[in-house]
Amino acid sequence: MSLPVAYQAPGKLMLCGEYAVLEGASAIVAAVDRFAVIGATADAVQQVQFRGPVAVAGSFRRDGAGLRWIGEVADVSALFDCVYANLPFEQAVSLVVYSTDLYDGGRKLGLGSSAAVTVALGQVFARIAGHIDVVASINAAHRQFQKGAGSGADIACSMAGGVIAFRRDVPVQQLDWPAGLYMAAIQQPVSASTMKRIARLRQWQAEAINAEGLMQVLAQTAEQTASCWRRGDATAIIDGLDSYTDQMTRIDAEAALGYVNADHARCLDAAREAGVSYKPCGAGGGDFGIAYSEDAEALAAFVPPVGEKVAIDIGRARPRWLDAASLGL
Repeated sequence: MSLPVAYQAPGKLMLCGEYAVLEGASAIVAAVDRFAVIGATADAVQQVQFRGPVAVAGSFRRDGAGLRWIGEVADVSALFDCVYANLPFEQAVSLVVYSTDLYDGGRKLGLGSSAAVTVALGQVFARIAGHIDVVASINAAHRQFQKGAGSGADIACSMAGGVIAFRRDVPVQQLDWPAGLYMAAIQQPVSASTMKRIARLRQWQAEAINAEGLMQVLAQTAEQTASCWRRGDATAIIDGLDSYTDQMTRIDAEAALGYVNADHARCLDAAREAGVSYKPCGAGGGDFGIAYSEDAEALAAFVPPVGEKVAIDIGRARPRWLDAASLGL
């Protein structure tokens, strides 16, 4: 193949189905116009440069089935190692990683940054080596990186773009954006660890007598909301998202997940007073929420008491190959 090449993969917001997707229910996931970009050039030096939010660089060499790292990237190389283990290549290359879009200063935003980097890196490694089974390999790499946790929804959305219905072991379904549904992303000031909350959920499920019943109801609501989205019924979607938030609020109180933290709770109350809706977005219980309504003017007028609306285009971003020359490669 000819080098240089560059690929961009979008981040995501999980609009509905967090936690329930781990039980086999459907999730609605939307790509956002914040991207991870990977560029590759032919270079015997074989180095990696991270351009944002912290500029670091290091070099690597192939050592058997893995990579041996030298320099500042040694402590952030685990994801590269996982992708290389599933999509190895022989050609001598240097890599550039652009990830500023997925950070706010030095803080990682809850937009699926590791999934976006995995997808972009996997596509570039596959192009270099001529691998065919890219989807399975990228999924395997991210599962390996997350030590088996997570649903795979963020990888699926980053690979497909747009809005998808995701369910484990079922082909991804691309969805249209429903007419009359308006949505805004609300960035919260406190980030959160999804993996810690998933671990806490599992502990609660193992200990609480009523956990199975509550999770079944949550899964049913996730499925119903996904069906409403397929039909393009904005009113029913909003009802479904509201019900999902109510059910997650109860589960949160039972399991002490921290899903509806104090900031999200204030936004929920303020949204109701303003005549719009709000829900936390994703399993983390921090990072982002979404405000949504059929009334575009009411949504535009809504000012969250905590956090801020951010200019993120929800549901239209797509992964794609870029002109490497435009990146200076």
